[in-house]
Amino acid sequence: MQRNKEVSSYNNKTDKNNINKKINEDGIGSNFKTIDTDPISFFHDARVEVEIFPDAWGNTSVQITCPEIGYNSGLRTFEDESQAELFARNQYSDLIGKLDSKIVESIIQRLLKISRRQ
Repeated sequence: MQRNKEVSSYNNKTDKNNINKKINEDGIGSNFKTIDTDPISFFHDARVEVEIFPDAWGNTSVQITCPEIGYNSGLRTFEDESQAELFARNQYSDLIGKLDSKIVESIIQRLLKISRRQ
């Protein structure tokens, strides 16, 4: 009985030590355990081109294009960078969702064609 208490108290101490350890990360891939320690950008898909840049009047401009589905947001200007980033993230997520569903749809169509042949 005494032995079980000692083992359980030891396990509790080691669990607390493990919980107290923190991994310092600025984003995915930045914890110095990978070869490339730069964080992965949110806008990493090459199918959607996102440009965020400051303009001469102190605003932040955004332009998003996706040639695969013929989308062009045009040049949008925002008062600060956080508004521009939010717009870009929302548009990017919507476009990636459409592109991915387009891929899934084409896979399902191919599977249906193959199943009809048999």
